Amino acid sequence: MPSRIPGGFVVERRKAGTPRLGRRALSGLGAVLALLALVGVWMPTLPAGAQAICDPYSGCNTTTTSTAPRQAATLVLSTNVGRPGERIHVHACGFQPGAAVNVTFNGVVIGSATADANGCIDLDVTIPNVAPGQYQLCVVSVGVAPMCQTFTVLGESFRQGGALSFTGFHAAAAVALGLIAIVLGRLLVNRNRRRPRRA
Repeated sequence: MPSRIPGGFVVERRKAGTPRLGRRALSGLGAVLALLALVGVWMPTLPAGAQAICDPYSGCNTTTTSTAPRQAATLVLSTNVGRPGERIHVHACGFQPGAAVNVTFNGVVIGSATADANGCIDLDVTIPNVAPGQYQLCVVSVGVAPMCQTFTVLGESFRQGGALSFTGFHAAAAVALGLIAIVLGRLLVNRNRRRPRRA
């Protein structure tokens, strides 16, 4: 004889005395498995870095948090060439408003500023006393990828070379004028020699 157990399941006893679930129990178990399968298909797979925010009334919303730093939008220098001790102007944008921004030269901080409401900075920095060559001038801030430009440092030889070139030009001009004067002098001498003498 079938007997009913708590939960509404019907248990029938075999002739050997081993209980077995009835048709209602098997139907209920199949319904539960089907429901779980539907829930698994309906629930979306969250991408890497995503977070699900659930509300009992409005449901779940997925937000993605990116940890990659943003790229600075612009970096403009008043000049990319100079000598140690000279000052240049730095303009850069793309930072968080109010963020601290450092200007580095070959990895050494040479100036600092605070980003304005538009996420920009403007400041003057001094070229450090380094050997002539090419260096990286960068703007660095937390959460923003560094933006760099190549800066060429000139040496004293460049300035002296320019002066020597200018002096050489004057020397060449003087030599040319001297040659012209010599030629004119010879012509005058020859002309005087060719004149007939008066008796």
